[in-house]
This record gives sequence, C-alpha cells and structure tokens, in this order.
Amino acid sequence: MQYRKNFIITYRLTDLLLKNDIEVEYFKEKIINILNIFNSEFILKKIDYFFKSKIKSPQKKISLTITEESIMHLFGIAYYSIDERTTPELFEQPSFAKEFFSDFKNNNLSLNKCWVESLTKVNDKIEVLQFISDIKTSKVRIGGGGKLRTISMTNTLRTSRTFLGLGLFHESENSIPRTCLNLKADTQAKNNLAFKNVYKCSKIIEYNRLPNGLWKQCKKQTFNLNNKKKKKKRQKPRH
Repeated sequence: MQYRKNFIITYRLTDLLLKNDIEVEYFKEKIINILNIFNSEFILKKIDYFFKSKIKSPQKKISLTITEESIMHLFGIAYYSIDERTTPELFEQPSFAKEFFSDFKNNNLSLNKCWVESLTKVNDKIEVLQFISDIKTSKVRIGGGGKLRTISMTNTLRTSRTFLGLGLFHESENSIPRTCLNLKADTQAKNNLAFKNVYKCSKIIEYNRLPNGLWKQCKKQTFNLNNKKKKKKRQKPRH
C-alpha cells in the first residue's frame, strides 16, 4: 500500500546519542542484535496464524511476511541518508529502508545515516523488539483492524507479557508490519481496541521460501486453548 508520509522534524541518531552520553557503538550493537534475529528467523519466511474470534465461529488465518524493507521503520527510523530532509517534498523521497538492511548484512551499517523523531521513541521500540521471537510462540495474540493515530491496520499482533505490539497491513497474499509499538510506554496504543481485543492462536505454521518462490513448511505448533485448570471438588467432612 502506498500512502503519503507525514512530514516530521528529524534528528541524526548519532547526534542524539552523543548529546545523551550514550556510546554509539554500544547502541549500534543493540540494533544489530535485533537485526540478526530478523535475518535468521523472519527473512524469506512466512508465518500462518490460526485463531477464532468466538468459540463457535469459523477458524481465521492471517499470513505474516517480514521483508527487508519493512524492518527499518520498526525501529522508529524515518529514513536512511547522509543528508537531513527539511521539507515535505524531500520527506516524500524513498526512505532507503532496503539499503539500511543491506548495509547491516554487509557489516556496513551507519547510525550516522539514521534520522529519527526522538531517541525516546527509538529506545521504546528497541526495548520490545528484542522479544520479536515471541510472535512465533504461544505468547502471541491476534487482534483485528483499526487505526492508531495516522496508521491504518488490518490486523495486529501483540505479545502477552513483553508489551510488543505490531500493526499489520494486508498486501497481496500476506500481511506485513507497518509499525512497532511498546504497549507499556504507549498508553494510546495499549488502549486501542485493535490491541485490547485480542485472541490466542490455536495453531502457528512456519514456512521457508524456496529458490523457485514456493513455500515449504518447516515447523508447526498446535496450542490447547481449553487449558483452564479444573477446580477440585471440596470433600465433604466425614462424621
């Protein structure tokens, strides 16, 4: 989906780090650790989530793919460039998100080229993105569509205890993540119905993408949704 970007004032990430006495290499290592998880566990993979919104309703499915160009924005990085974009016209230029991921894979990632709205926003997202693997486990929850601020979402994913939220948008056959949210820090997102009214998965199936473009199943998990513990009957006292 193509949508018009909202112009925001951005700051060079390295300038914000130095201003806050944070070592650039230390911060870069945190980003790279998360990018390594994306690269090994999500790139060229597809994840099918099966769930029910009601007990007697038919089973629903959403398919998630995370592409190389969809990852940079999850960190709160607006664009990847040497030069700052100071006008709405410049802001409409490509964000070079794929170049960001390509530089990471070539061990050439530069935080000097990362432009962000605020360091707080980036920190909040990093705090939850370290748990991105949880969306492939029983901790994941599925939500419906909605709108958060200016972002339209066809579905959401969230984790039960690590406060990670992903706003998804359905494109072609699969859904891709459009935004990452820290549901502990972002009260507006936490209270949004798309993240509040969520459902457990009954099944998660993962696929690898083959060189011919087809998908091959590599993992399947089935979850028991009726796992409430039965209350023990109280024994009547003997007389």
